[in-house]
Amino acid sequence: MMNGLGSGRGPRLTGRLCRWTAGLALGIGATLAAADLTYTVNSAAPTTVTITGYTGSGGVVTVPATIGGKTVTAIGDRAFYYGASLTRITLPGTLTSIGERAFYYCSGLTSLTVPNSVTRIEGRAFYHCSGLTSAMIGSGVTSIGSYAFAGCHRLADAYFQGNAPSVGGAAFEGDDGVTVYRGPAATGWGASFGGRPTALWPLPTITAVGPTRAPSAGGSRVVITGTRLTAATAVRFGTVPATAFTVGSDDQIVATVPPGTAGETVDIQVSTPGGTAADTSADDFTYNAFVVTDVTSPTPNGTYGPGAVIGIRVTFSEKVTVTGSPQLTLETGTNDALADYTGGSGSVALTFTYTVQAGQVSADLDCAGTAALALHGGSILNATANPAVLTLPTPGRAHSLGANQALVVAAVGAPNGPFLARQQAAQVLAGRGLWDLTGAYALSVGGQALTLNLVHDPRGRLTGTAALQVNTGSALLPVSLSVRGTARGAGGRVVVALWLQGADAAQGLDVALAAALTLDVGTRQLHGPLTGTILVNGAGTPLAETVTLALPAPMDGTWSLSCALLPTAKGGRGGVATLTLANGVSHTFAIRGRLTGSVAALELSGLPTDPSAAPIRIRATIETLGGALTGLSAVSAWAYGQSLVWP
Repeated sequence: MMNGLGSGRGPRLTGRLCRWTAGLALGIGATLAAADLTYTVNSAAPTTVTITGYTGSGGVVTVPATIGGKTVTAIGDRAFYYGASLTRITLPGTLTSIGERAFYYCSGLTSLTVPNSVTRIEGRAFYHCSGLTSAMIGSGVTSIGSYAFAGCHRLADAYFQGNAPSVGGAAFEGDDGVTVYRGPAATGWGASFGGRPTALWPLPTITAVGPTRAPSAGGSRVVITGTRLTAATAVRFGTVPATAFTVGSDDQIVATVPPGTAGETVDIQVSTPGGTAADTSADDFTYNAFVVTDVTSPTPNGTYGPGAVIGIRVTFSEKVTVTGSPQLTLETGTNDALADYTGGSGSVALTFTYTVQAGQVSADLDCAGTAALALHGGSILNATANPAVLTLPTPGRAHSLGANQALVVAAVGAPNGPFLARQQAAQVLAGRGLWDLTGAYALSVGGQALTLNLVHDPRGRLTGTAALQVNTGSALLPVSLSVRGTARGAGGRVVVALWLQGADAAQGLDVALAAALTLDVGTRQLHGPLTGTILVNGAGTPLAETVTLALPAPMDGTWSLSCALLPTAKGGRGGVATLTLANGVSHTFAIRGRLTGSVAALELSGLPTDPSAAPIRIRATIETLGGALTGLSAVSAWAYGQSLVWP
């Protein structure tokens, strides 16, 4: 005889489930693997299963709706019998029955929700669940067995969502403080049920919502606090249903705000089978006005002349959709400038582009006024098609372009302020790459695995460690190797010389290897001949082969040089510079420079705070180009054993 509901109805498959494994193909006679739940496949309905037991450690348990593609329709007799460690159970909406003594003596349970799909709760199903304080019984329940909730001494509230079911004797025996609540439209109820008094389901209440404001586009989450919220059937913001809501407890709901009208205040309403919460000031919720919150620029602070392009970013309180070609008017002296809309529709920030023209000047670039944003026949709308309030922050005050940035529009002058030059893939292929070979490599030498960890210092020296798996004929034995070498290069071409040596006297192993490798900048690989000898108990195996080592990502030869240029007392340029390689390694330098018109010739020397920069030598020439602040026009450098000279 198998345990579980329906014993005697025919044979069933039995099994156990761990982590709700999906996708099992089950057939008659199949064996199911498991840990926390045991179950049977119902012979009368082979696409369904009954939970027959629980072997987990308790706490919060969720019964899945399906197991191996089969629907869970029943909690069997004694399935969670004496599950005192169980504190919370979530039942799926596929259940139709809860068996006899299914949760017998589950004294740790404090609340219970029976899904609407359940029609039968058998006798003693929740007998002596002494920690249970509230129970929510679904609208589909038509019968409750004898002693089903007996011994639940702390049970105070039993909410029934449907019509009165049939009830067995002593269903609430010992539950002296329980009140059975019924819905106002339900039928079949009397003054008592199962020997306990009945009452109309009380109205829910809302005591607080938070936050009380959110964007009118919707999508934010609001926590609704109150009482008797467990069986909430609807949550509305004004007359609009919440996008979604989750009942966390009898006193809390988390709702997703639907779209609304910017600036409008609405009442949040919660409805249960008992009715809708009364309207009070505690349920007020306001959709934020749809406004401009900030004006800034992605362009670095500095001085810009004719031909320079300056980006401007206008940020709104919520996502926007743009039609047409809005423009932004900028204060630039006698001739005000126009910045054209260039993108950002679908986000909270719109971008505008301003190209400096001859005759335009500004000591601190800002919008021409609070009404400087014009639609020009287009529109700026939010997700609910509400138009934005186009008022900009007052020029020079908080959140304005002038307050956020220090952008100067003037005639072309000497390089000044921040500057960033990046050498990208095309420049690397043209011989302007700079390579740090530090990293881990794996290759095969003589058919045996070699792992190599290189350290490449700014002087061009290579050190590190390696390990070779030596095949002695009877075993694979690792030999640790020391590594030394050099990297030398010019014009992007790098040549590497490596020597690896190690021994294990106890195992009779001695290894000496040498490699001469050349960097292929296109494939980012070191390639070349490797020679050497592996001695095993005095017997030597000479090696002569070609090896290929792929450089560890993200090293690709690209690099950047950033400078923060400052005027010096003698009219030159000083400041701090940072060289950053593709792998993120960086070095800092002091700048010393001289000016010739719009050209600055800079010499960089390592700062005392960065000793690793000391062997690196860099000379760079930057100049004002086409009205933009600066461009890198020449470099002479020596770093990591490599020299760069261009043009």
